[in-house]
Amino acid sequence: MLLDQWRSTARTPRRKRKATLFAGPPAAGKSTLMGAPATDLAEYRQIDADDFKTLLLRSAVLDGSISTLLPEALRGNQKEQFHPLELSALVHHESTILQARALIAAMRAGENVAIDGTLGYMPWATELVGQLGDFGYEIHVIDVEATQEIALARVIDRWRAGYARATAFPSDPVAAMGGRWLPASAVTRLFTAAPEVAGTPLVAGCSTSETNAHQLAAAFPEVVKYDLYRTTALMEPPKHEQSWKRTGSGDWATLSIQPSNT
Repeated sequence: MLLDQWRSTARTPRRKRKATLFAGPPAAGKSTLMGAPATDLAEYRQIDADDFKTLLLRSAVLDGSISTLLPEALRGNQKEQFHPLELSALVHHESTILQARALIAAMRAGENVAIDGTLGYMPWATELVGQLGDFGYEIHVIDVEATQEIALARVIDRWRAGYARATAFPSDPVAAMGGRWLPASAVTRLFTAAPEVAGTPLVAGCSTSETNAHQLAAAFPEVVKYDLYRTTALMEPPKHEQSWKRTGSGDWATLSIQPSNT
């Protein structure tokens, strides 16, 4: 039922077996880029586990089960007010199941897909790229990076903005969902020491997402294009830093970066 609801709100994508994979730490700016006209994803099925978290939590609000997600000691606590999206981490498992089912259905139909994620867990990322390759997809990797400090600050800023909207407009069902919250570990786990990728210069202290994205592009011929964006300030959008495209011989060629208003 939730999958049908999700599909009904999206545009019908084209069926050209093209996939865009987003990588990068939480709150680095992937959603901003996915919605930018220059990214050209209007004809793609956009598959984001966070969308399923929102659907799951909204459904829990409607059927009255939202309070059961809280620890018993906090239920009915008038001193602490929780908005639904602040409980996103509690439906993480269910949202990933829905995301996987949505992706399988889209791949079987040959739909263009844009998949939002961190690519921070290499076994999952490798399996995903392999699946897309098995279904005959050409893959474009877009890596949106930020430092650990900026990503953590943007997580807080995103939550604070949502909290302010919920407080100001409690009767608006969308605003009342509040701001999505992530534990700090969702960001910090991606900034452990990462191995260097042969032949590819990486920024010191780069995320595991960046390392994995480079490795996937190098290892899988199905990846035909790779773009790197970087967010360098709290309130600024990602900036296009580098772009590569696979040539007919299978090598990577550097592309010039076009000025963008993103």
